[in-house]
Amino acid sequence: MNARIVSKKMIFCLVGVVALGLTAIAADDPVKKPTEAKSQKKVQKDDTKSARLPAPFGKLGLSDEQRKQIYAVQGSYQDRIEKLKNELKQVSQERDQQIEAILTSGQKDRLKELESEAKAAKEAKKVAADKK
Repeated sequence: MNARIVSKKMIFCLVGVVALGLTAIAADDPVKKPTEAKSQKKVQKDDTKSARLPAPFGKLGLSDEQRKQIYAVQGSYQDRIEKLKNELKQVSQERDQQIEAILTSGQKDRLKELESEAKAAKEAKKVAADKK
């Protein structure tokens, strides 16, 4: 009886680890990420046409000067934000590698299958959405 409880707890933990891994994979999906060049293009200090205001700011009736100031602030933070995003990606990858090291070879194989299925389902959903 006690072995059953431990076994169920281990399965529950494994499901959690797989879910975390799949979440990390989905977060690293290159389809949704703008390239570094694109993201830098969006917020350039001098090119206000390609910069974007944060969502609610467009409804505030900002003057051209206020817009330019906001774009300048956004541009001044862009490099830091990109570095932090890259650092977060690296830390997430390290975490995922450590988690995967815990798995048996059979579990690793199953994880790859699940990841492939999730990726295929996501692509199918995107294709269906594009057809609409």
